[in-house]
Amino acid sequence: MKIIKSAKGNSYLFDERNKYVQYISKDYLGYLDDALDIPVKSEIKQQVDFLKAHHLLEKEPPNNAFRLLTEKDIDEALCNTRQIIFEVTDNCNLQCYYCGYGNLYNNYDPRINKNLNFKLFLSLYSYMRALWGKHNNIGNNKLRISFYGGEPLLNFSFIQKVVDYISCNPISGKYISYSMTTNGLLLNQYIDYLVQHKFDILVSIDGNKNNNSYRKYKNGRSSFNDVIKNLDYIQNKHPLYFDTHVNFNSVLHDRNSVEETSAFLFSKYKKYPMTNELNIFGVVPERRKEFATMFRSKMEDYRTILNKRVKAAIDKDSPKIVRYEKILFSTKLFCYNVDFNRIMSEDYICDSTEGYMLPTKTCIPFSRKIFVSVQGKIYPCERIGNEINFGNVDEISVHIDKKGIVEKYNLLFAKYVGLCQKCKMIDTCSVCIASDIEGNEICKKNNNIAPHIWEELISYFEEYPEKCNEIIKNVSMI
Repeated sequence: MKIIKSAKGNSYLFDERNKYVQYISKDYLGYLDDALDIPVKSEIKQQVDFLKAHHLLEKEPPNNAFRLLTEKDIDEALCNTRQIIFEVTDNCNLQCYYCGYGNLYNNYDPRINKNLNFKLFLSLYSYMRALWGKHNNIGNNKLRISFYGGEPLLNFSFIQKVVDYISCNPISGKYISYSMTTNGLLLNQYIDYLVQHKFDILVSIDGNKNNNSYRKYKNGRSSFNDVIKNLDYIQNKHPLYFDTHVNFNSVLHDRNSVEETSAFLFSKYKKYPMTNELNIFGVVPERRKEFATMFRSKMEDYRTILNKRVKAAIDKDSPKIVRYEKILFSTKLFCYNVDFNRIMSEDYICDSTEGYMLPTKTCIPFSRKIFVSVQGKIYPCERIGNEINFGNVDEISVHIDKKGIVEKYNLLFAKYVGLCQKCKMIDTCSVCIASDIEGNEICKKNNNIAPHIWEELISYFEEYPEKCNEIIKNVSMI
């Protein structure tokens, strides 16, 4: 344990192993200091001896303890996955300059204007239905079916067949909803159907016309006016639906900013976008300098926002809050409000140390999503390249290479275990071993960095105490 101080000067007892946080009064603080030198004749000697006996009171943080991935992890993740994403088509009516399937990247299969075969959906749906039935629909009872591209509305017949089939063949105990990521150019043609089935629509737009100038047709013409025309049409025809089901996604680059894009979309539609950085994985080596000129850090960009109203409104999407979410949900939440006597019990010590985590903060495959590519390949999400074979679906069956996934992941995890054991950044780790196969090289360089993340977190929640409950109640799922 150690003593950490907030921006307001308050002191907290913090255990790095169990993530226990306890406010310390000034009277109590007299018995502890940052070096944890405690007088032998202290009136709290019994408590101190208890902490020492359980190795909780040490000047050096203990080694983080880790385990490796198992096939059981993958089975449980599949049973409880929250989202299945279908790459409806690899065809697109735009040629965005920074597209993850464009000339800047090399970690994707060739784009050949292929549409996803509906029989592949039937095969996967049957497989998942049997899996959920076998496990009695335990765990998560909500499932989102999402459509992705390319531009998914270029294969609208697939979308319609999926929705119609599920309507006639529901899964007992599963509430299924629908969503789509789209460039918005064909929304005017299909909006009535999407409204009827309550689709959540995420429209990709980077801000005003100049901000959006990387998003062009294949002939080089700007797509901005056509997208705005369609959005205005939907807002006028289906105002309530627009308010509740249409949202925006923007890509951050050198022609826009979080503040500028947010201000534009709020002024026009009273909505703030979700902002993402350019994908840093799979960049063609010869084009890294070009990529570097386009790339803009979301963390750094948030720090430059001057408009307080905009900053407050989009705070929930800031990298800082996403980082705090990671911390809160990687620890036992009750330890934030348990009194000091609670930690002085064998029950707490046993509960808080059982079970080890995986190295890094890499998601267990399929725990959040199942992504099916247009070629029938299966991945844990849409941002992972082709370096690992997770499985595939064909017209007859589904094959998920659980043994191969476990072997490959554990070989990659083995490169991190020694680094993670002493890493000061383990609580906010951004590593995904499946996306960045050589990410351990970066970890080697940054392993000795000791961020003051817990001091920042506590200071933030002291200033905005209501935000802790908001985060707990509204977990982000990307």
